[in-house]
Amino acid sequence: MLTTLTRFVSVVLLLSVMNTGAALHAADNVDDPKAVAKRFLKAFADADVEKMQQHFADQVLFHGEPRFIGRAKLDKPTELTKRQLSDAYAKLFKRVGREKWNQLFKKAKPTLTKATADGKPIHLAKKGDYVYDLHFREATKGKRAGLDEAVIFVFRKVDDKYRIVAHFADY
Repeated sequence: MLTTLTRFVSVVLLLSVMNTGAALHAADNVDDPKAVAKRFLKAFADADVEKMQQHFADQVLFHGEPRFIGRAKLDKPTELTKRQLSDAYAKLFKRVGREKWNQLFKKAKPTLTKATADGKPIHLAKKGDYVYDLHFREATKGKRAGLDEAVIFVFRKVDDKYRIVAHFADY
C-alpha cells in the first residue's frame, strides 16, 4: 500500500513540475511581442523599476517632457541609457506613490500595434517595431495632474529579444 501511494505521489509531483516548467517557458517567450509587452505592463503597473529595466535596450531614444528626465529643455529625441530611464521612473514612482500609481494605471487601455512604416504610428518607430500605447490620455478625463498626454513604448528585436528602444512620455 505504501509503495503504491508513494508512486502516486511521485507521479503527481512530477506532473506538477512539468506543468509549472511548461507554464514558465510559455511566459518566458521572448519571440512573442504580446507576451513581452504583457510582462512589461505588469512591471510598469506595479511600479517595479528593476523588472521594467529588464525590458529596456541599452540605449533608449526618449522624447517627451524634459523634466521627467531631469532636463530643462528637450528640442529633439535624446538617447538615454537604461539606467537613466530607470532612475527617472524611480523618481516618478516615488513622487506619485504606489497606491496612486495603481489607481491611475487601472484606467489605462493599452494597445500593441505593429508599425507598418517608419514613423507610423509614432515618429520614434521603424517599420516592424511594436508600439505599445497605454492610452492614458484617453483614460484620464478632466484634470490630469502630472500626466498630460501620451505614454508610449516602442519594442524592437535586439539580440533576439524584444526590448524597448524608444519611449515617449509626457509626464
